[in-house]
Amino acid sequence: MISVFCFLWIPLFFLFWQSVSPGRAGAGGAWAVILGSIFAVLIFFFGPFIEGEAFGFSRWLEIFVDLTGAPVLLPMVLYALFLLLRLAKDPHGFANFALLWLMPCAIMRGVEWLKEDDPGRLVLIPLLWCALAMGVSFFISLALRFVSRPGKVWGKLIVCLLCFAGIPLLSFLTTTVYWAFFSQKTWLGFELLIPALVPLVSAVLSSLLKNPEPAPP
Repeated sequence: MISVFCFLWIPLFFLFWQSVSPGRAGAGGAWAVILGSIFAVLIFFFGPFIEGEAFGFSRWLEIFVDLTGAPVLLPMVLYALFLLLRLAKDPHGFANFALLWLMPCAIMRGVEWLKEDDPGRLVLIPLLWCALAMGVSFFISLALRFVSRPGKVWGKLIVCLLCFAGIPLLSFLTTTVYWAFFSQKTWLGFELLIPALVPLVSAVLSSLLKNPEPAPP
């Protein structure tokens, strides 16, 4: 059952998000799956890219680069590039792109972690991936929403700065959650997991309140 969670959590959440949000993956979705598959293969055969020692900062950095942070932030950066190059049109589509990117990653890493008999990774990493992808997308959408509203420029600037400050904070938080569990600081891990999931829950609730009826397929 644990391995099934790793393989199915991202696809099932993506379908759920598609049903409650007005956005669609669009043409960029195919690129997300293709590039995500290439990234997953590279990670599978050539990772980890950083070897951490013990439970200190080097281990935290390894977790960020190979497990929690970089695999989610990379597709976000690529999607921003797609927007600049006009290969994608929806500025609110970061979550869809990242979730599609992560599907092949979840399959490839799930096979690897299943061989290592590591139930913590099989459950916690997909959950943190989802939390970071949805959280970053939520912060970006919130900033764009405030920019498009009438109001004073300095007020919009403050809101945007707060939103974009939330991205590195959430990245740090999700990585520290797994680092805490890895370091056997279980209570700390649970205490940090709750605020790490808040942006995800906020994104879902915000979309449900704006769109009380599921979007048509």
